[in-house]
Amino acid sequence: AHWYTPWNVDSIYDDPCNDHLFGVVCDATSKHILRLDLNGNNLTGALPYSLAQLSSLTVLDMSCNRLRGSLTLLLNTLMSISSLSVLNLSHNQFSGAMLVPMMPVANHSHLVQLHLNDNTLSSFIPHNIDALSALQHLSLSHNAFSSQLPSTLFSLPHLHTLKLQHNMLQGSIPSNFSTSRLQYAYFDHNRFTERIPQLPSTMIGVTLHDNDFSFNSDDGYSLYDFIANFNALPQLYAATLYDNHNLRGVIAPLNTSTLKVFMAHSCQISDTLPSNMQFMPTHVSLTNNRLSSTIPGSFITPYISGASDPLRIALFAQGNKFDVDI
Repeated sequence: AHWYTPWNVDSIYDDPCNDHLFGVVCDATSKHILRLDLNGNNLTGALPYSLAQLSSLTVLDMSCNRLRGSLTLLLNTLMSISSLSVLNLSHNQFSGAMLVPMMPVANHSHLVQLHLNDNTLSSFIPHNIDALSALQHLSLSHNAFSSQLPSTLFSLPHLHTLKLQHNMLQGSIPSNFSTSRLQYAYFDHNRFTERIPQLPSTMIGVTLHDNDFSFNSDDGYSLYDFIANFNALPQLYAATLYDNHNLRGVIAPLNTSTLKVFMAHSCQISDTLPSNMQFMPTHVSLTNNRLSSTIPGSFITPYISGASDPLRIALFAQGNKFDVDI
């Protein structure tokens, strides 16, 4: 295979900075390589461990190629670059386990983004993931991770985006998820069970669909309580719960003006829809549940306080037991 944008190999041994190689960004003074960005360039084979010799590298982006090999040793090597802040190996063919090297925390202090999604990684997310103390964005989606989530994942003080969708993760989401600083969390298409902890106060969007969540009515925390907490989240924009086929309970009134998308179809939500809705999401999907009685007016002509015109909403509620056809 050929690179889409090839290098002049003869010039590399002269001066890779002055020769303006594609994807190479250097410091103008020191001539040290700061960024190596070869994403989408039809690269194949394995990455050389000699990349660790680029001691001033801040960004390494090798995404969207056909690179392969075990990630375990490669990650150990690349994380030895203390200046590295962005590592993107997504959309390749890497395999093996993800291991955070057992080295001093200071060596990981600059890594802000780690993108390993869309590979064939397996096994577990390491318990010492909290060694990546500066991490803000972690993407591990579309792999084959299994086992349970380590609670240390939610101890990362700066993590705001977590993408775990489309894996085989099991068990419950650790309770300290509720006290994290996450803004975006993607848990969908896994094998999570048990109850869902309350969402963090910083949450903007969360996907929880296509799992096997459930609530035990005997432990004093129900689906009603989980949804009622939405009203205390000042930034929450979207929440998806659909296709959790053992998710039973009733819906709490939603009185937050920020929530625009609420999708909870194909669960086992029962009873009636709350009538005392001050605000209403603009997209609500509740099809194929066990709701009954009538649809309250707040679901049909909702108003925002002070607004002169009703919001136009999309309500999907077919496949229930309402007194009127939808």
